[in-house]
Amino acid sequence: GRLLLQQNIAERARSASLRDLLMDLRVVEYVGDIDKYRLFGDGGELYVWGRNEKLTGAGRRLRERAEAQRTLGEHAELVVVEYERSRLGQELASLVTRVSETIEFASYDIKSVSIVGGARVARYIEVKAVSAETEQFFWTRAEIEAAEILGSKYFLYLVPVRGGQMDSSAIRVINDPHRTIFKNEKEWNVEENVVVCTPR
Repeated sequence: GRLLLQQNIAERARSASLRDLLMDLRVVEYVGDIDKYRLFGDGGELYVWGRNEKLTGAGRRLRERAEAQRTLGEHAELVVVEYERSRLGQELASLVTRVSETIEFASYDIKSVSIVGGARVARYIEVKAVSAETEQFFWTRAEIEAAEILGSKYFLYLVPVRGGQMDSSAIRVINDPHRTIFKNEKEWNVEENVVVCTPR
């Protein structure tokens, strides 16, 4: 119930004008015996309001990052569409479709084909734009489930990003990623860090 702040000399100098104003307004007081500043009176309400304002800014930045990530993901998908059309050649290029364009939360982004023994076999592709250095990516539960169900027909295409630019010459194609990534502790570190709370 008490909000206390302890500052070193440099921090005190930087915040002196604001702190002095808050002290003049009798929102902050100095407690000498513990060498800390304390909010009192309506200070707690002011503190919570300030936190809300700060979190609003953080929320805006989070939305901006999410929009930038979505744009990056779309660009990566277009790179993979071109990659797949080139891989299949002009005769089969029309078989490559960007599913995410019409189904926003699809469990794969692109449907293509593999040629196995002369026959066409469906190829379901999830595209991830990844840092060229770490190749770290986030995988949704629906995508993991689709990878498990579709097995060898499911592919992950990791599109490396260097200095904000996609390197289409270094796309990493991973077949059956449920087996080769999700269930492969020797070669991949998989963190499941979503906390879900439900009342009993």
